[in-house]
Amino acid sequence: MGSAGFIKEVRVYAAVLGLLLLLTAVTVAMAGVHFGSQAINTAVALLIASSKAALVALFFMHLLHDRPLNALIFVVGLLMLGVFLILTLIDVDTRPLVEPRGRRVVVAGQSQQP
Repeated sequence: MGSAGFIKEVRVYAAVLGLLLLLTAVTVAMAGVHFGSQAINTAVALLIASSKAALVALFFMHLLHDRPLNALIFVVGLLMLGVFLILTLIDVDTRPLVEPRGRRVVVAGQSQQP
């Protein structure tokens, strides 16, 4: 590889680093925003984190220039992870709030009445 190829790689890596730093800033900014439900907040955070993980895998782990089968395995793994996380979020978000009936609250230092 000549020096022109090396300079190109440094520019690509610098651009990916800038994008990763930008996505990190977006993650920090979105931490204080409420999108309506905890499931949506979690989905947005996971989407940003998955984007950062994909950038790292594609460029820094050289998956972009590897055999297509390795990229296919990576993408299928991400899709399956996404399906499992979405199903989990749907399950958690649709559960009713469970509170036991007839529960008595005991405060420290107070006597209980029978």
